[in-house]
Amino acid sequence: MKEKFSKMFDNATIDKSWSFTDCSVKDTSYITHNYYTYPAKFIPQLASRLITHLSE
Repeated sequence: MKEKFSKMFDNATIDKSWSFTDCSVKDTSYITHNYYTYPAKFIPQLASRLITHLSE
């Protein structure tokens, strides 16, 4: 099962524009986005981009 799942992504291209490496902590923690920290937190830029991308 693991190999079958892994093969699905063998030819996938990586879109680096989703990495947000150009954003600083100040950019990703504006308003109230830095009050609580936890590992699965989406940065505001990711949430915004997903909403825009999936709303088209």
